[in-house]
Amino acid sequence: MNNNFLSTILLIEDDPGDALLLQEILEQHGCKARLATVERLAEGISCLQQNHCDIVLLDMHLPDSPLLSGRCSSLCGKGEWQEPG
Repeated sequence: MNNNFLSTILLIEDDPGDALLLQEILEQHGCKARLATVERLAEGISCLQQNHCDIVLLDMHLPDSPLLSGRCSSLCGKGEWQEPG
């Protein structure tokens, strides 16, 4: 994996097991990026306001974001957001 342009990944995930799994996958593939992990959407927004992140990985079912999935889906249709599918 070429990380010339990648330095920070922000993971917003409330399940510690899923966060650990992602960290292990990144390490197995030689990713040298810094992985910052927070458990709530509000923490993620705060982190983004204070820090630069190259990639944000977001759990679509966080306890503090009940309407997030619908908002992201509406942005997908406008080409502003890409939701894996």
